[in-house]
Amino acid sequence: MTLLSAESIHNKPWVILFLDIDGVLFNEAFENDFEDRKRAKLHELFGNLSDLDSFHWDCATAYFLEPATVALLENFIDRTCLQYNVGIVLSSSWREGRTLAEIHQMFFPWRFSQFIIDKTPDDNGLPSHTRAKQIKEWLRIHADMEIYQFIILDDDDFQLAKKFPHHFVHVRSGLLKESDIADAFQLLTKSIDYDSLLLRLK
Repeated sequence: MTLLSAESIHNKPWVILFLDIDGVLFNEAFENDFEDRKRAKLHELFGNLSDLDSFHWDCATAYFLEPATVALLENFIDRTCLQYNVGIVLSSSWREGRTLAEIHQMFFPWRFSQFIIDKTPDDNGLPSHTRAKQIKEWLRIHADMEIYQFIILDDDDFQLAKKFPHHFVHVRSGLLKESDIADAFQLLTKSIDYDSLLLRLK
């Protein structure tokens, strides 16, 4: 599933970003005439396809991520890349039922898509409060990666504050803000004891 190997690039450790989309980079409540604009984008991208499905709609919707918030995220990635490898693991519901190739296609308009290396396991019908468990499972599977730190960007808690108090940035204002990025940079000042973390999460 993972795009990149677990070996560090240029001998740098990893910073993993578990990224939510809705309420972090996108908020439909802030969009005007959104359905009409989305339909227009859908037609621009795919023409008059008769078998349009949710994947095509998501591709069109992805064009309407908030540019200012995406710029904040990409600036964080650029600055962090000076010292670490950065990998985005999509934890958003946007990942559901999607291959990694489809996820890259969805977010192709945005440069951060180049850093998406994986997604957390699908919900498989389970409620979204399992997101903390999905992140824990991804960390367990990738225990061989040299991870310096991981950061969770999400607008909902899903028990994330309880399970990952030193890794969770709670995006509370409907979209990612500079204060959230400042919190993320603050988390980077502390490395993790990965083996101890995995033992604690069992």
